[in-house]
Amino acid sequence: PHADKYMPDLKEWELYVSRVVRRYHRQVTYWQIWNEPNIPTFFRPQPDVGDYTQLLKTAYRAVKKQDKDAQVLMAGLSGIDSGYMQALYDAGAGEYFDIIALHPYRASFRMSPEVGGFLSDMKRVEELSSMFGDKPVWFTEFGWPTDSTEGVSEIDQAKYLTRTYLMSLSLPRVEKIFWYDLRDDGDNQAYREHNFGLMKRDYTTKPSYRAYKNLITLLRYSTIDHIASSGENGIYDFWFTSGTRKVRVLWRLQGESQIVVDSVSRAQVYTMLGDMRVLSSRGTAQEILSDSPLFIVYDNAS
Repeated sequence: PHADKYMPDLKEWELYVSRVVRRYHRQVTYWQIWNEPNIPTFFRPQPDVGDYTQLLKTAYRAVKKQDKDAQVLMAGLSGIDSGYMQALYDAGAGEYFDIIALHPYRASFRMSPEVGGFLSDMKRVEELSSMFGDKPVWFTEFGWPTDSTEGVSEIDQAKYLTRTYLMSLSLPRVEKIFWYDLRDDGDNQAYREHNFGLMKRDYTTKPSYRAYKNLITLLRYSTIDHIASSGENGIYDFWFTSGTRKVRVLWRLQGESQIVVDSVSRAQVYTMLGDMRVLSSRGTAQEILSDSPLFIVYDNAS
């Protein structure tokens, strides 16, 4: 059992990777090598940086031999494991992947991303990227379940998804973020692994589905402009830009407060779930800040 979790024979591994890439290289351009080798669940009997480096090196060379333009991702590590990353660097593994992959789950699913130290972890991610020559970073798996045992409410899942994406997108080196997962894996409400989806098993959508759609709609092709506040007095104030369009996103932890929005140009206000209203082109408006992010979109902003 679990034979796929053990270190393979390297000759057989090279043959397998070569054949898979040769067959699918016209359809697949990114190849990720293994999953979470820093925990014994996926690298048995115990994680071994030396073994994983050899596995990665063999796969990298096999991939590039079949398709020189393909990109190789290291295995997505469980958490932001700086120690394992340092050991990979020391072993020379940086020569054998193009993209850093991480799974930035929180230590407890009941923790919000901010309380769980997500922003401080993002600083560590920046440091890891620098250590490996500014390689891009992909978060190839993360999420919050909505089970009754370890998880959060469906509306909190939507809030945590939105806020985590916003904080992640504020880092220029974080290129892609993959939510786990689209649809619940089962119907057992008490079992964590059945409840990570943006929709339930019967395809009924959760609030997180709408929140995810809203993020895509409002921030597609945007990059971070500046961060006016990253938790000072509990307030987060992030500005994104795309051409002449600016999107300001605000939220507050622990309670609510009011903020005055200066509407010097025509603006739209969106809730986290995508409900919208238009502000007039002159004057100011009072908005309530809470832990549900508020989006203010300025088109043709100077």
